Amino acid sequence: MPQILHVYNVFGSGTERAWLDYPLTLEESGWQPAFACEAMATEAPSHIDPRPVVLRRIEVKPTHDVAAQMQAIAEGPLDPAMEYAIDTHRPAVVHGHFGPRMLHLAPLLQRGLPCVVSLYGYDASRLLRDVTWLARYRWFAQRGGVFAVLSRHMRDRLIAAGVPESQTRIIHLGVDPEQWQFKPRAAPQPAKFVFLGRLTAKKAPMDAVRAVQILNRDHGVEAYLDIVGDGPLRDEVREGVEQAGLSSRVRLHGAIPREYVGSLLRNATAMVLPSVIAADGDCEGTPVALMEAQAMGVNCITTRHAGNPEVLPPNSPMLAEENNPQDLAEVMRRVVAMSADEYYKHQRLGRAWIESQFSLRQTCAAYARLYEQLMARTHRDATRGVAA
Repeated sequence: MPQILHVYNVFGSGTERAWLDYPLTLEESGWQPAFACEAMATEAPSHIDPRPVVLRRIEVKPTHDVAAQMQAIAEGPLDPAMEYAIDTHRPAVVHGHFGPRMLHLAPLLQRGLPCVVSLYGYDASRLLRDVTWLARYRWFAQRGGVFAVLSRHMRDRLIAAGVPESQTRIIHLGVDPEQWQFKPRAAPQPAKFVFLGRLTAKKAPMDAVRAVQILNRDHGVEAYLDIVGDGPLRDEVREGVEQAGLSSRVRLHGAIPREYVGSLLRNATAMVLPSVIAADGDCEGTPVALMEAQAMGVNCITTRHAGNPEVLPPNSPMLAEENNPQDLAEVMRRVVAMSADEYYKHQRLGRAWIESQFSLRQTCAAYARLYEQLMARTHRDATRGVAA
């Protein structure tokens, strides 16, 4: 089978670890991976072979003539490390992870190599507020580059930005359900909720805190919240909990081992992720935490934000309006009030939805189909060129 060159920002980092699952799983089907990156994470797996080549960072500044800027990158000398990777591995397709990798792929696209860039979140939200990045995306698509996106919401944003629909593919982010044993449990008493994610603006951890305050104060529901994760809003969240007088109801765990996270989730009423659009335009993609929790049999409450609703089963009653702690608290109250049968029904629906729509195997099969399509198109173009 052909080789696929995967290009990353920080290879093996915690935030990009999921994107490494694709090539490693595809390798089992014969798609041989090779790797390039701008930097290596200290926690990068050491067993990966071949080791990634490290590329120079490509810096770009806003310009009125993006086409000329991109053409200069495309026609300029190839990074020696990239040239080594191409000469050594002879990839059939080059796959960039996150929108800015398009800069490294531009010279390869110019040389006729089929290229795809996967978008995961900020690169299909915050970057789309920048007219120069919009123009770069259009430049890439007009020359045959394909964008793989995680959700209908993300595809619609890209099309609205001027990228032809023909140059987009929806390929869901996937998890391995077999790694998460389905163990549905009765809802605990009193109610216990878990916020799981980085403490950043788009995750809106304080909305979860305010919703728990509303549950206790206004709805008479004894409710507790475990906040798992770390990030730039850590001090703000801690101060907010103290000011709200919720120190006995809300615990901040920081970043903790995965097995402890699983224990908290399995003993929770629901996981809560009240995502919002951040001030700089940053949005979610399709949060992996929602997939993994549902695979375990944990009911999940989230907001009608970006691709989040697509990760929950259709017509889920566990969606709240974003930026609305009152509505979030009402959804949480309804989950607490569910009968045992209804609560269990939604646990089963969540697991079945992840198995049918968001499994790693399906993700890899979709990428394999895309690679085959790109290779076939390149072959047809080459054949026509010879015939001409």
